[in-house]
Amino acid sequence: GKGPAEEPHPFQNMRFSTETSRGDVNDCILSPDGRYLAYVVAEQGQIGLFVRQVATGSDVPVIPLAKDRIEMPRFSPDGNYLFYLGRKPDAPLYRTLFRIASLGGTPEERAFDVDSRVSFSPDGKQFAFVRGFPQDGRTGIFVMDADGTNERELASVKSPEEIASGVEWSPDGKSIATLTVQPPPQSSSTLVLFDVKSGQRSDVTARKQAFYNGLAWMGDASAVVVTGNDLTMGFTRQAFLISVPGGQVRRVTNDFNQYDSPSVTASSDAIALIRGTYLANLWSVDPAGGANAQVTRATSSESSPWNFGTADGAVVYAALRDQALKLFVNPLPDGEPRVINTGPGHAIQIRSRARMVAFAKYNEGEQHLWCVGLDGSGLRQLTNFGGEDLLDISPDGRLVAFSRADSASGVWLVPTDGGEPRVVSRTAIKGVAAFSEDGNWLGYAEYDRSGGLIRTAYYKMTLATGEISPPLNAPPQAVILRWLPDQSGYCYSDRADPAGNIFRASFDGSEPVRMTDFKDMRITDFDFSPDGKQMAIVRWLGNTENVWVANADGSNPRQVTTFASQVIFGMRWMANPMRVIVTAGDAARDVVMIREFK
Repeated sequence: GKGPAEEPHPFQNMRFSTETSRGDVNDCILSPDGRYLAYVVAEQGQIGLFVRQVATGSDVPVIPLAKDRIEMPRFSPDGNYLFYLGRKPDAPLYRTLFRIASLGGTPEERAFDVDSRVSFSPDGKQFAFVRGFPQDGRTGIFVMDADGTNERELASVKSPEEIASGVEWSPDGKSIATLTVQPPPQSSSTLVLFDVKSGQRSDVTARKQAFYNGLAWMGDASAVVVTGNDLTMGFTRQAFLISVPGGQVRRVTNDFNQYDSPSVTASSDAIALIRGTYLANLWSVDPAGGANAQVTRATSSESSPWNFGTADGAVVYAALRDQALKLFVNPLPDGEPRVINTGPGHAIQIRSRARMVAFAKYNEGEQHLWCVGLDGSGLRQLTNFGGEDLLDISPDGRLVAFSRADSASGVWLVPTDGGEPRVVSRTAIKGVAAFSEDGNWLGYAEYDRSGGLIRTAYYKMTLATGEISPPLNAPPQAVILRWLPDQSGYCYSDRADPAGNIFRASFDGSEPVRMTDFKDMRITDFDFSPDGKQMAIVRWLGNTENVWVANADGSNPRQVTTFASQVIFGMRWMANPMRVIVTAGDAARDVVMIREFK
């Protein structure tokens, strides 16, 4: 069913207050008594954990800024300790739960392989958390004693249904709540309660066309606060109240900002949220260092481009028009944007090469892949499974790589001329696939279970013959993998390097070789030009990112943009003319508090 109907907005007198004004807050949590606010910040590639005394506004650095990752803090019920997730150098792909005194001290390890914020029982003697088993297509909910002993699995959720939030122990101690998401064609979010003793599942409400991902109990257990997208009410992530056990949904926020990370005081007199703002435009950047041109002129988050692709001589992007994400094409250098008619629905994923545009379209719960010519001709639906995600399009525009929502793993190919889809690997990791620039290979990844802890192994398949290479194991801290232009291997940014420098790794198994030698700033993205002669690199310093262009081997880097205070959200090369297209603008994330909302 569609779930309970939305009630009229009841919160006419609620008050907002801004608790931080840094713009770089990743996460937050209130102490149960509401006296303290813990928040995680990311600044110049470093992450820190701070605690604010709400009444005075004074801050204490619990964990000073460092390159170590810190995620998902939670106060203990008495407020004396903070529990958070970090990564150990010998197991960087796994999260470890640590405990530290709320005003600072020496962290202590409490549990290994924890994939969500922990939630405590009302008496503080136990906590619950989520642990993913991606290789098996399921997620488990676990309960453990507060000292890190007596772990037990309470329940699990199997693909295609996924746990989208953490878990939250109810104030009466009887159940543990979570939010699950069903991908298309179900396309719904469900508020689920698991009995603490038996693990028995009961569904409070299933909301069609909703994708909730944040969860917190009200102190009297009468409702939960959730954050996420509800496409029946709008396009941005907002905050809602869902009554328990009735399941009525009431909207708390209603604007063009993005909200997540909800937490509530035990007395239910305040909700803390992260509020994100976003304003972006497309820019055409000359890799030779000449004049750069602004392509779009958005003045609000509503009109900002959401995602984009590049074709020969044009930029293709999605932007809101008439409450739907529509597809626009803008010929460069001096063309005017025009809408490509793609029918009803949202164009949510875009890839474009040659003169072909591939996109995923979401329409009333269904999500499938489509393609259309750059001139708007030849609109065609490519897939019709249980829901598909677009991964990449080949350089000649003839093949599209995708994954399926109705499968826990796998990568498929489909021709853009309307041919039948074929499987590449049924065990490939969803969301990871890319064509080589010459169009001869497709790269993908699988989980390697041979060494105890799970690692990621990378493969290449020759498209003409179907031949698959031996596996390649990238370093644990490797991110942003790209094919080398000469197809002799791949390169990556090394997270363990302070500047995130780029290394190349060859298929022959030789030791990786450093390609760049930056000493400051930090690399956040890079990509090779279509002709394989240049490399564009995004580097981050403070709250600003800029594009640099180097030779393909990493030599002779030079800065080609001069943004003073903007963030780069995406970057792609465009051929004919050879340009670097970026989305750049302003984004800020800060903590807000809502009071008098009951």
